[in-house]
Amino acid sequence: MNKFVFFGAADGEVTVSVDQQPVGSAATADDLARILMINGVSTADDLYNSSSIDFCEEEGFEPGAAGEMIEAAFDIYGTKEVDIAAG
Repeated sequence: MNKFVFFGAADGEVTVSVDQQPVGSAATADDLARILMINGVSTADDLYNSSSIDFCEEEGFEPGAAGEMIEAAFDIYGTKEVDIAAG
């Protein structure tokens, strides 16, 4: 069963909830990738975001930066999965 993953932006961080339970927040893509890995979140899950991601400049980000951070975190996560598998 897919997880319901919800991203938001607050005070310069991207917040993450999995199945309606808060699991963390991060100010960097590396930290966000770590949260995703720890919680087993993948792009196959049901991913949603608050309008605070779309209007993240109201939460201390540059315009569009919160969404870019989420994309970067999934890129990092994918790279780390490959590195772990190759190791």
